[in-house]
Amino acid sequence: MNYTFYSISIAGAIVAGFCAFYVLVRNPDSRLNQLFFFFATAVAFYDLTDAGMCIAVNRATAELFLRLTVFFWLLYLPLFLHFCIRLSGLLETTQGKVMVYLGYISAMIMVYPSALTNWIYDSVRESAFGYHAGIGKFFLVLGIYSLIIVIQQAVVLRYTWKVSKEKRQKDMSFILFAALLAAGAVGTFFDVILPFLGYYVHSFIPAWISIFVLIFAYVMARFGSLLVAPAQLANDILATMPDMMVFIDHNKYINLVNKNVMEELGYAKEELINKHIKELFSKDMDCDAIYGNIKQKRSIRDEKPSLRKKNGELIPVLMDATMSRDRFGEELGCVIIFRNMSETERLFAIQKQTSEQLAAQVAELERLNRITMQREDRMIELKKKIKELEEKLGGK
Repeated sequence: MNYTFYSISIAGAIVAGFCAFYVLVRNPDSRLNQLFFFFATAVAFYDLTDAGMCIAVNRATAELFLRLTVFFWLLYLPLFLHFCIRLSGLLETTQGKVMVYLGYISAMIMVYPSALTNWIYDSVRESAFGYHAGIGKFFLVLGIYSLIIVIQQAVVLRYTWKVSKEKRQKDMSFILFAALLAAGAVGTFFDVILPFLGYYVHSFIPAWISIFVLIFAYVMARFGSLLVAPAQLANDILATMPDMMVFIDHNKYINLVNKNVMEELGYAKEELINKHIKELFSKDMDCDAIYGNIKQKRSIRDEKPSLRKKNGELIPVLMDATMSRDRFGEELGCVIIFRNMSETERLFAIQKQTSEQLAAQVAELERLNRITMQREDRMIELKKKIKELEEKLGGK
């Protein structure tokens, strides 16, 4: 038996598994990193099951590995689509959410004909490289389905590349777009078109998808969320801050918070991480305008928005914000400091009320003083008249 493709698949599984954990450990709170981890892990299991099929000792074992291979193939397709939509910022739109839901739902539907029947893949066959999948009469259905998902991924990445105003996001989406087109073209030709035409070539998908994962991991390391300060250092810094602190990425999703945010707003940490920052502001606040102002000025001070607590209560805050950049000078996101002004405003209100009361008392005293002065003037005038009258009477 030739172990060439077995070795390729094993190497791919090791590479994908390492990249998955490397990216996740560097910043486990980032939703993009989490999606990469699940994607790369699914690829690693895909490669492992493909390797198992190559060296299976009998047909039944090879059949089992084939079904698992198809399952992991159908898993990492919608995971990468989810990543692309998250990267683009379209996840906040109805269209983006629908695309993600349909991606996962369609993958679950395709599991039945692809992994549980012989409609897509016929019984496994043996070659010099070990067992491989036999092509079923509805194989083209899976090929078309996979091509549709890849096209959706490419369209979203191209959209992100074209419309993004941030160099980091633009470069990230362009490299992924180019790598996806290259891998998709080769995979479609060797694993869809040739088998459908009756020409068998042992699957190159494990090799190409492993190369794609390497490029993907590089993109995450170079442009993704890996360059944020290590978690322990960040937590130590955050713990010493007296005010609320939030770090948001370039898509305005929350990556880091300190305990003051949780205490003041009533959220658990899990509820805040990967939440869009607009969910914390009052509904009349324009987050895009605020973020654009921060980008333009690089920092802002003493803004006076209102934050919305989990129970819906609004609290006034004083906001300072600064753009954060990596060692290449590219934008990572934004550090925002909030100071709760509720107590200050309460004291101002008390002071105002006290001042108003004092002013009213002073006005009343002045009124009484005027009345007193008027009485004294009348008494003096009356005394003068009495004296004048006395003088007249005395003269007579």
